[in-house]
Amino acid sequence: MSALEESGLKKAERRALERRRKPPSERHDILSVRIDDDASLQSAYMPFVTGGGLFIPAEGEFNLGDELFVMLELSEIKEPLPIAGKVIWVTPENANREWMRGIGLQFSHEDKVVKDLIESRLALGDFVENPSVAI
Repeated sequence: MSALEESGLKKAERRALERRRKPPSERHDILSVRIDDDASLQSAYMPFVTGGGLFIPAEGEFNLGDELFVMLELSEIKEPLPIAGKVIWVTPENANREWMRGIGLQFSHEDKVVKDLIESRLALGDFVENPSVAI
């Protein structure tokens, strides 16, 4: 292994170790999201994202491509729904006042069940014109 490769490996190991030392709430590996009603679900869901997506209000630092695991709690569903995905956009703290700080999460291909459940739930609803928080 070259010195350059070894140096890069050491940097990656240090970053991984630093990340593991942080408590889970600061690592952003797992987020818990609760959506209490279908109107809020409609405004957060992003059907235009390949595989489905969700806008998640979130504090902290996120980068495009970060892989996250989300436990989504929906009303009338007893167990949280696990969703794996990646960050496809970040609305930072200093964004326009009209935009909520948070992230856009694209569902992984394995989470088609969650996507289908959300879409069937929204298809049954009788919604007024409810703007998306994502666009």
